[in-house]
Amino acid sequence: MTCVIGAKGADGSAIIADTRVLRNEYEANNESKISLLWQNPPYRAVLAGAGPTALLDKLAERMRETPPPVNPTFRQIEETIEDTVRDLQLRYLPRLGEDARFDVIFMGLKNIDKGDPELRLVESNGLSEEIKSYAIVGHASEYASTIFRMQYDGMLTATELAVLGWFTIAGIIFMGLDETVGMSALGPQAVVLRTDEEPQFLNPLDDDFKTARESLGSSMFRTKLVTSIWRKIPQAYEGYLLQGQLPDFKLEELKERAILQKLGIDGFDVFACESCSKRSYHPTRWRKEVRNCPYCGSDKVKYERTAIIPMH
Repeated sequence: MTCVIGAKGADGSAIIADTRVLRNEYEANNESKISLLWQNPPYRAVLAGAGPTALLDKLAERMRETPPPVNPTFRQIEETIEDTVRDLQLRYLPRLGEDARFDVIFMGLKNIDKGDPELRLVESNGLSEEIKSYAIVGHASEYASTIFRMQYDGMLTATELAVLGWFTIAGIIFMGLDETVGMSALGPQAVVLRTDEEPQFLNPLDDDFKTARESLGSSMFRTKLVTSIWRKIPQAYEGYLLQGQLPDFKLEELKERAILQKLGIDGFDVFACESCSKRSYHPTRWRKEVRNCPYCGSDKVKYERTAIIPMH
């Protein structure tokens, strides 16, 4: 279980994580999954992982116990995390099998105590790679990537990315898309790192999160989400909607289809626009609400037929 998002923006980076952990197979609690490393002196390093709780606890414990290198570079810190992840895998993989695998998102300043933020994904094999836009790990990553990528923009600020990540994870929980992900009353945790600054945990009760909070509580939330998902697919469904068969879908399109299924959307009405000659698709339950073409804005739209989405 877990959902962790790491994203790079215009003035810094952000890590957002849900707070549900499962211990002893039955005991579910809300705990922080974000660790601050080596804060005295302030090396400004942040780490969050997705995987078995026991192994993530061991990772955080080992990192706290490992003294930072003398006059460290970002690369040395990165390699320390890589080695620790790999050591844990070598020790527990033979015992736990695939259940021992976990991924880590890590960020720190380029010159350790100053500079621009660096963002990395460390996979379970101990190999890290740069995150140039965003990365999402954890059980709910498929749902999260669908929602997050619709609004992601590299020109968003670190705070705006944190709000977007918060909204994404909270939305998954709110809609019950993945029961292995959870949060406290305040929602997911979010921490940002800006140039030459220390990591800052954000408060979801601040005004920056107001719109996100209100959207989750709105009865129109699901409607807007379904509409956004549909309009962000550039005719991906058109082939099988018109031919009645399932084409070779890309992974991202399958994720969107899964969300539509979770939301109870099993079909779309096909409308034709007399002005731009394009067809648009709308959830069947909102047929009476379709008044304008989503492409050109014309009100000369005409219902053609209903297409059922094959959910298999």
